[in-house]
Amino acid sequence: MTRILKTTGFATLALAASVLTTSAFGAQDWTTMPAACAGTDNNFYSGVPSGAFPVARFIVPGGRLSFNASHTGYIAVVCNVDNPRDVGGDPAWDQLEITYIDPDGVHTPDVHTGDAYQVLVQLVRVNKTSGVHSVLVEFNSNNDCPLGSFCDGTAVRTMVKPFAHVFDFANYAYAVYGRVFRNRVDVNAKPVLIQMRLNNR
Repeated sequence: MTRILKTTGFATLALAASVLTTSAFGAQDWTTMPAACAGTDNNFYSGVPSGAFPVARFIVPGGRLSFNASHTGYIAVVCNVDNPRDVGGDPAWDQLEITYIDPDGVHTPDVHTGDAYQVLVQLVRVNKTSGVHSVLVEFNSNNDCPLGSFCDGTAVRTMVKPFAHVFDFANYAYAVYGRVFRNRVDVNAKPVLIQMRLNNR
């Protein structure tokens, strides 16, 4: 009888430890710097290389994603979201956090231009069977501002975008797409994507 109670007790403790480990892992943040991600095909200048326009349109100082010299256009990265099912259950992330700089801030018609620079980040998923792609949440610095003002200038800002989604790594693959845009040649004003994170409120 004593042996049965001890065995049952050990099994209960092991199950509780497993649940706690799985729950704890599901609550852990996912975070990355853009420099750790894969660049897309819009990151390179298509003209003749020269001293003024090197081939690479982008630079990654300190892991950040920004424009090289006077280049304009779009530069982007795709960041794989690690699969936590490898060691437990699906995560309970419900917000996307972005740290960035947008020199001209939000775009407000007839009030503030705000469309010469842009930082855009999306959490996306792809169905493993059908290949269907969908956007779960998006941050667009031309539309969103953490302070409720124009959010222009060179200050580093952090925006949190809440969302509701039940993650399913058994049937979907997930990624975070990050992009910066500049259509004004100004070496002193650059949109910068600094970090992206998935976490819980």
